[in-house]
Amino acid sequence: MAVFFLFLVNAVQDIRKGEIALPFTAAVMLAGLFRNLLPALSGTAGMPPVSAAGAAAPLLPGILFLLLSWATGGKIGAGDGIAILAAGCWTTLPSLLLTCLLALALVPAAASVAALCRRRRREWPFLPFLLGAWVICLPFR
Repeated sequence: MAVFFLFLVNAVQDIRKGEIALPFTAAVMLAGLFRNLLPALSGTAGMPPVSAAGAAAPLLPGILFLLLSWATGGKIGAGDGIAILAAGCWTTLPSLLLTCLLALALVPAAASVAALCRRRRREWPFLPFLLGAWVICLPFR
């Protein structure tokens, strides 16, 4: 549920202002770290201890998007990477990878529909597609 609200709030903000709600995203990220990663690393709360690499694996898609943002000079927004990084604190690597890949597939589909309707855009906010992909993937979790 946290990831849904993370993507929902940031998708609305991304559409309206072209940026993410950074304080909200940071709060969600910190809550996810305390809820999932720290108990897993220490072996408390009935969870078996995992390695630091295993606990950090769901953060990789967000790190990748941040690196892509840096490599493209901001063409891919850093806010997308930060939001994906925050989502990684709440979900598993396979779940987040599936969501990101589906969102990446939805962008050209939406652009094709928009082109048919003669509404061409050069830039598309990515977080609404992440939200849509998350909702589509919900039955498979």
